[in-house]
Amino acid sequence: MTDDRRQSCDRRRYKLSSHANAARFIDKETDVRLRFRPVTHLLCSSLLLIASGCSIFRPQPVVIHPAKSLPATTPWDLVALSKPPHFEWADQSGPVWSLYYSGLPYQGKPTRVFAYYASPDTLGVQMPDCEGFPGVVLVHGGGGTAFKEWAELWAKRGYAAIAMDLAGCGPDGKRLDDGGPGQDDDVKFGQIDQPPSEQWTYHAVADVILAHSLLLSFEDVDVGRTAVTGISWGGYLTCIVAGLDDRFKAAVPVYGCGFLHENSVWLPQFAQMTPEQRARWTRLWDPSMYVGSAAMPVLFINGTNDFAYPLDSYAK
Repeated sequence: MTDDRRQSCDRRRYKLSSHANAARFIDKETDVRLRFRPVTHLLCSSLLLIASGCSIFRPQPVVIHPAKSLPATTPWDLVALSKPPHFEWADQSGPVWSLYYSGLPYQGKPTRVFAYYASPDTLGVQMPDCEGFPGVVLVHGGGGTAFKEWAELWAKRGYAAIAMDLAGCGPDGKRLDDGGPGQDDDVKFGQIDQPPSEQWTYHAVADVILAHSLLLSFEDVDVGRTAVTGISWGGYLTCIVAGLDDRFKAAVPVYGCGFLHENSVWLPQFAQMTPEQRARWTRLWDPSMYVGSAAMPVLFINGTNDFAYPLDSYAK
């Protein structure tokens, strides 16, 4: 990096406008101190991502190259999901911004996904280097939503972070008129006879990948240093996404795994299915069908006594 470029990066930061490729400069004079909590430090070390600053202009999307090992029944159009979705900012007044981005059609209608975004720039802090922020996609668990504090936590450690809602809800927890499917168990398991594009996992996985595509379009994100982490059902989704989206450089599922039909807290749901329905659910939505195609390092974190994702399923 030249001295002129470094000085320019030290003086100014990009603030994203209503389109990812439009930007305006704002001055930043606040220093940042990176304080890693033990678990966060473990994740950061495993991701091999070191926080740094400034922006890189990318006129073209970063395209997914689907693994040849993916099953032929994979229902997602991964090349299409590589394109950044249309989005609009909902609130840019605080350190954590909120936005809506376009999801995939559901029940014949367009959908929107609510998300929080935070980075050192939105927090008003200046990073010591200018090679671009590492990015992280944050995937909530069952009963969860887009967590503002989660995005802020990672931004304080030098990351550009996006946390989306995967239950079709907005910031108040209420259903959006144009939201995707809900996340109740009867939705996740009870609609297996519907077309794949009408089911929760299809939309949840797509929304995570679209969030990544959006993050990669932001000029202050280093496209070579992005990761995904999720908790519980978010860990389940992380396992699937890791096998689909090779643009991620690391994945960290936290107590989420596959082989749910063999042993998990959801055995009663599988018991209510016919053998054909169980086979279809497993073929389409079980992480065991996808995580083996992951091209990046994966750090699995689980407890020995987790009630939902037991170790025998986890170990497979």
